[in-house]
Amino acid sequence: MPTLFRGQPIVDFYRFVDALVVSHIPAGAAVLDVGCGDGRFTEKIIEQCRPARIVGIDTDADAVRAAKSRLSAHVGAEFFQGDGEDIEFLKTLGEFTVINSRLTIHHLNDPLRALKMWADLLPPGGALIIVDIDRDSYCYEVAGCSLSTLLTWVSVIRSSGVRVGVRAIRGMQYGSEAWKEHRRKDMAHRQAIGWYRFCDIRRKFLALFPTALTGRSGGFGGIGGVHYMVYKKADVQGS
Repeated sequence: MPTLFRGQPIVDFYRFVDALVVSHIPAGAAVLDVGCGDGRFTEKIIEQCRPARIVGIDTDADAVRAAKSRLSAHVGAEFFQGDGEDIEFLKTLGEFTVINSRLTIHHLNDPLRALKMWADLLPPGGALIIVDIDRDSYCYEVAGCSLSTLLTWVSVIRSSGVRVGVRAIRGMQYGSEAWKEHRRKDMAHRQAIGWYRFCDIRRKFLALFPTALTGRSGGFGGIGGVHYMVYKKADVQGS
């Protein structure tokens, strides 16, 4: 049975993200991938968009090493351990026509400041592409399960039956210890910085860049889903 994302196969989420991001990266672009992880998605950008140069950064040293190993054969691909909120560090990396950040915004200390800083680094015509999951409902726990998990369970039972639903809820509720720890830290950080819901980030970003493309795909009953924002500097400058 496929892993579920808000009642949808997780593969549908990745297909949506892949198509969204690559559609806004022209061939020959200089791309900065903030929060590149082990380079799996960076590799897709290289294969589908053929950028002239792509730089991936991540705060996790092990992830950066994995990305370097994965893409060692790709000319023009570089990876560095560094903080995407450090403006001086970012300036040392050179100029980019596209800045992409996938599933990273909710880990930052000041998401709105980072988004504005990245946008300011872009040249006219440059693009800022942001994709993240809204885990807002995770702050509501019912009988040890998040509300989003329970709603997903209901949708699975309705579409696939009780037996499949039981297997799904076990998989979502009793994940690996590493995943539980990741989720715990994720929840605590979001609550600490006051940016628990990605939709809040989106609204505040639109206050700065009202012409940006924003939207959401997926979700269940208005909760959660994949949120995205695409800002093109030329839109704001009117060129």
